[in-house]
Amino acid sequence: MLLCCARFQTGSEVGDAVRPPSRRGTDWTWLVRQTRWHGVLLPPPRFLPSTPLDGIPPAVLTEFAERARRIAHHNLFLTGQLVDLLGRFAAAGIAAVPVKGPTLAALAYGDLARRESFDLDILVRRQDVAAAADLLRSLDYRADLVLSPGAEAARLASQYHRRLARNPGPVVELHWRFAPCYFPFALRPEQARLTQLRLGSATVHTLAPEHLLLVLAVHGAKHLWERLIWICDVAALIRNVGLNWPDVISESGRLGVARVVRLSLVLARDLLAAPLPDAVDDWVEGDPGLAELAALARQRLFATERR
Repeated sequence: MLLCCARFQTGSEVGDAVRPPSRRGTDWTWLVRQTRWHGVLLPPPRFLPSTPLDGIPPAVLTEFAERARRIAHHNLFLTGQLVDLLGRFAAAGIAAVPVKGPTLAALAYGDLARRESFDLDILVRRQDVAAAADLLRSLDYRADLVLSPGAEAARLASQYHRRLARNPGPVVELHWRFAPCYFPFALRPEQARLTQLRLGSATVHTLAPEHLLLVLAVHGAKHLWERLIWICDVAALIRNVGLNWPDVISESGRLGVARVVRLSLVLARDLLAAPLPDAVDDWVEGDPGLAELAALARQRLFATERR
């Protein structure tokens, strides 16, 4: 049932996605807890024609409906905050690109309410991090950790982001690279390919789908694919966006993350029925060590009880 929810969330056809096993033995308390952890939603009742609602406890339907409303409202709030911040960065001469968050929901899912977002990830050049942080501090954002100049320089050299927050307001993560320096991903912010995206009443620049797919794969691998939503992100991008697959393959090799990308595609295909072109399937299956890695990822994804 959890995978059925995830498949629907990525845009799978209702008849394919919502075909759960018998619900007689469904542990609904477990399902609610797992969907919270994994970041997936129960499809709205109108999308459950083959799932009699009398088999789902009213409290569960209420929980999912209220959660969906909260996500929609919060994502609209985040979108407004993001558009405002991007305008302020532009006025200050700071090149800033939103990554994930509302832009991921809009680009990959086509709906701000279909993907839960918690904070704003904004990509800036390394030389602009200090100016961007100063601008945020002028808006009453505060860093989660105050460092000496020497420690701050060390963080810039070895890490990839810093967090600032205000109350009330969102958490903002300023990124100057896509992963820690020890992670083999050679894409620099100034090299990232961009695309225009309509976000609310504004048009913003965000990562082009082919580079976004690589970033999502690296993000999932960095966190050992612990949450299903990270696989949903890959599957939604595959299903809903016309990807230039030769470009994905060549860029993943050039940037040193071919196996990482292959693994993300296998998980999206096998768990969430993401459709891959035959040539991409052949490319994925060309890695003889991938099956074992995918099995380990699936085991980790479902083996640990989540609170």
